[in-house]
Amino acid sequence: MNYERAFTGKEVVSTIQSQIQRELAINHGISTSDRRVALQVARSLQSQHFFCEVESDSRPLQDKVEGLYKFMSDFTGGSDSTPEQKELPTGVVTILTRCYSPSCRDGMPCYAFACPRRGNSMSRPMATPEETLPASETWAEKVGDEITQYLTSTEIDQQNIIHNLIEREEQYVQDLDIVESNFIKPLRNTYPPVIAYNVEEFIDDVFSNILDLRECNRRLIEVMYVRRREESLVIKNIGDIFFNAAFEFKLAYQAYIGHFPIAEKRLKDEVDINPEFRLFLEKCSRQSPRQGDTLRLDLKHFLGRPNEHLQKYPGILEGVLSLTEEGNIEDKSALEQAIWAIKNLQSVAQLRTFQSAVGRGTPGKWERRDLVSPQLRESLPKREAKRQSLAVLRMIVGVITNLRERLRA
Repeated sequence: MNYERAFTGKEVVSTIQSQIQRELAINHGISTSDRRVALQVARSLQSQHFFCEVESDSRPLQDKVEGLYKFMSDFTGGSDSTPEQKELPTGVVTILTRCYSPSCRDGMPCYAFACPRRGNSMSRPMATPEETLPASETWAEKVGDEITQYLTSTEIDQQNIIHNLIEREEQYVQDLDIVESNFIKPLRNTYPPVIAYNVEEFIDDVFSNILDLRECNRRLIEVMYVRRREESLVIKNIGDIFFNAAFEFKLAYQAYIGHFPIAEKRLKDEVDINPEFRLFLEKCSRQSPRQGDTLRLDLKHFLGRPNEHLQKYPGILEGVLSLTEEGNIEDKSALEQAIWAIKNLQSVAQLRTFQSAVGRGTPGKWERRDLVSPQLRESLPKREAKRQSLAVLRMIVGVITNLRERLRA
């Protein structure tokens, strides 16, 4: 399956490595082919949501060609005209910096435990070997030849995608469990409170209805389990499942994604003014990596998961559709309807995000082309496109007018 504007983990590491090599050669006279530091930087960019994997969620980036990644703006239909994100990734790669001790000189290492001259530098071997994750088994590997011998290669590929889809759903629900156990409950139970005013009001503003989303996706997983059991491990039809899920998702996801700019701003404002809350989040984040993960996942990552997860459904379902047998007309039709319903849900949710942003941040600077899918834009006559642009402009004026009236009141 083709993914436009996608790139591999190896390409990310190679690009960063070339910049590191250039910097070291010009300013430090060092030449190295060690790619582990470049991998460390790449994973830091991934953890800050500069880009994420196309077909999976939150696995640490590998210096390999298997994984495909896209910039976050490209998941939301971004184009060359999409405004650049204002918050660029930040961080310090200690292995590329000088020793922080002012008394440190060339020669012997100083008292600092992390002094680069103790071995943690680009000119010497790194102390920590690269972490590797065991590759997840495919559906075909799990069920074995007893079942796959009766299937064509196309059917096996389709089942692998469906199996991966179920695993993604399980991981997603696990992430939302982490939101409750590692952030919401500690925030509610910490004494003295780290929030100076009403904690429940703050939780409502920042986390919105994220736990309702968890229940929606739990039900989706249960339905897929039942279908897998009924069809003896080979799931032949999933279009109806996701068509029904799209309607169950509708209100919950529109509310959450539409509210997200408000939640993001509320969180940022509290982090900026409340040092105790910053330390609280840091402590919670240290407890948040999943088993086998090397990434430390912060609250911002988890709050962005619903939108990220929703954006990936159409591409995955299109992959299943492309491998569905021609004779299976019923599921082909159901898959097409499910894809349409989820894309429509995304468009409405994006519109609500735009309304909530009221001109602030990246969503507030979206234009009509950012709120309408490329396929729909291309299918509209120029006159209709102009009419819709004016309608969006009137809506923007209405939002601003309502905001002014509230402020005056």
